[in-house]
Amino acid sequence: MSSFSIVSGLFLTWGVLQSGEGKCPAPPVFSAATYFAERYVVGTKVKYKCENGFLRKAGISNLITCEIQSGLARWTWNKPPGCHAMSELTHGSTEQPSTKNCEGSSNHCQPTTQQITDGLCRVPQPLRHATANVVAYQVGQKLVYRCLAGDEGPFVSTCEDVGGKETWSSFTLRCTHGSNMTEVLRSDTTPVTNEPAKPSPTSGTVLSTPVWVMILVLSRIATGRAC
Repeated sequence: MSSFSIVSGLFLTWGVLQSGEGKCPAPPVFSAATYFAERYVVGTKVKYKCENGFLRKAGISNLITCEIQSGLARWTWNKPPGCHAMSELTHGSTEQPSTKNCEGSSNHCQPTTQQITDGLCRVPQPLRHATANVVAYQVGQKLVYRCLAGDEGPFVSTCEDVGGKETWSSFTLRCTHGSNMTEVLRSDTTPVTNEPAKPSPTSGTVLSTPVWVMILVLSRIATGRAC
């Protein structure tokens, strides 16, 4: 796995997902781990969100979709996405959208040095002044989870259709925080944190106040009966 794939995969953040036929809900998110995708299945939709101070042109959605064209999986759009400075839009002159290694002026953009033959789209190219958000994960999509600290992993979670319901396949990941803390991450439950055990008392048994009161009452009752 190349560092470019990891960095580019992390560049994508999941957005608000719409549940529906063939689409999975938002993937599990953990503070101690991250996830990324190396490839995207056909039907995946990604939307570029402009940074503060930049806007898309009216009538341009900045939405791209992984589709099959001429037998190859490519990212496609109706109009080239772009984010422009507000001042440029106001004065009528706009900077051309910037994506790296695009194929001329066509409506798809992929690294020209890669052969795309596996029916999957590569990580979308960065767009200047924008961040990319996945808005629809399709059945068959694989996400790679890895701890931010520690060597366990990676683990792969897949968007599956189980009895007509789309869901992410389950997994368990143990992520270590330092040497005394381990967080158990389960994709189908709330993360459980295992804290180090507290030391037991060094001597004697400490009784709580209610226990002492009960002993005192019983003692007085016994003394009264003896008299």
